[in-house]
Amino acid sequence: MSASNTTGDILTAVVPVATFAGGYFLSYWDRNRDARKRLANLRSILIKELDSNAGSLNKLWPVSNELKDAVPFGEIIVHYGADLSTSVYDSYLGRLDSLTAEELSKVFRAYESIKRAIEAGHAFENANAEKGESRRNLLVAGLFAADTALADMLTALQSIKGGSEIYDRLLKKRGSEIQRANEMQTAIDQALADNQPSEPDPSASP
Repeated sequence: MSASNTTGDILTAVVPVATFAGGYFLSYWDRNRDARKRLANLRSILIKELDSNAGSLNKLWPVSNELKDAVPFGEIIVHYGADLSTSVYDSYLGRLDSLTAEELSKVFRAYESIKRAIEAGHAFENANAEKGESRRNLLVAGLFAADTALADMLTALQSIKGGSEIYDRLLKKRGSEIQRANEMQTAIDQALADNQPSEPDPSASP
């Protein structure tokens, strides 16, 4: 058998195998790339919904993070709690297992807390005509639920890849609406004080 025939036989045997292997690995790489892209998109839309939800509560949440300091804004906070969204979570529930174990745990806990805040907010709104102890209890329950939801959402954002920047921004903006309201009230009080006529000095000569 000539050398050229031997080489030809080897190429005939090897080329199909190499072609198959190359095609397999290319397909595998494409699938991985698509999976990574879908995971990145999933994280992005989860972060966006968590940012929106947390932001609505965060802007009226006291910088002290003390529940007692949130009481003056309690009704508004509870109403915001009723308006939180779970649409992304509900729509992509079947794909959440592509997250890491830590991300999945934190996201699941955050949305369970969100759902409790929504329920508590609706309970308070539905009892809006009620007075007395019952309504106060619903308000307190709503505030507790909002407090837990906000804390769990921030934890989830911190755990999701790409969410740390949102977490940091929210902490910097915590209580931004409270601060603005306080600044406006201070300016109004100062303007009123400046426009008040001064009392005559009784020791002054007539």
